[in-house]
Amino acid sequence: MDALLIVSAAVYGAVAGALVPRARFRLAVEPEEEWRSAGPCGHAVAGWAGRARCGACGGGTDPGRRGRRG
Repeated sequence: MDALLIVSAAVYGAVAGALVPRARFRLAVEPEEEWRSAGPCGHAVAGWAGRARCGACGGGTDPGRRGRRG
């Protein structure tokens, strides 16, 4: 029974984690700003759940991850 609960929780967490990146990008704005509707490439961000990738060009929607800061 405990193993089933642990496996179920892990699967739930993996699915939920896969759906969060696009919402995180859209909501990551300064206070009093509108939610983002376009990525750094200028294409519209469609929907709230899914990968943080542009559907038109395949580019990432996270400009902070383009290079490492050291």
